[in-house]
Amino acid sequence: MKAILIVLGNPPNPDGSVSRILQSRLDLAIALYHTGKVHKLILTGGAVYNQHIEAKIMEKYCLEQGVKAIDIYVECLSRNTYENALYSAPIVHSNSQHPVIVITSHFHRLRTTIIFQHYFKHFQILTPPLIWTDFIRTLHLYLWEIYLTTKLLALGDDRLARKSISP
Repeated sequence: MKAILIVLGNPPNPDGSVSRILQSRLDLAIALYHTGKVHKLILTGGAVYNQHIEAKIMEKYCLEQGVKAIDIYVECLSRNTYENALYSAPIVHSNSQHPVIVITSHFHRLRTTIIFQHYFKHFQILTPPLIWTDFIRTLHLYLWEIYLTTKLLALGDDRLARKSISP
């Protein structure tokens, strides 16, 4: 049975072009799509670290690489991994017969697993090859985000999470 891919966003370059980390995630998703084993792609991510909406930039890149528009869902509201899962869940559950594969990066795998297990009973995580220079450059942002989100949620503060869609 064909899978649904959830591709997690990553900040694009300041000029709105696809960053290397984001491109590596998309290239993996596109390669799987072109094998014919993928039903739909959910591209998830809003404008987080700059004014560019990650999912829209991802959509443009996928279309340029031959992915059909009808096979793409664009989720533009999420600002973090929690919201990636929250806003992707209704799309996935409306296609409930398909296995779910989440594409992220190595350094983001544990966080993704912890969060996504609350929204999906079964899913698989795939990661593209690690790009060390990009990893080191962005690691401090992710560690800071993880620290703040974890602390706030532990204290019952959910300001970082939108509540308009429930799992």
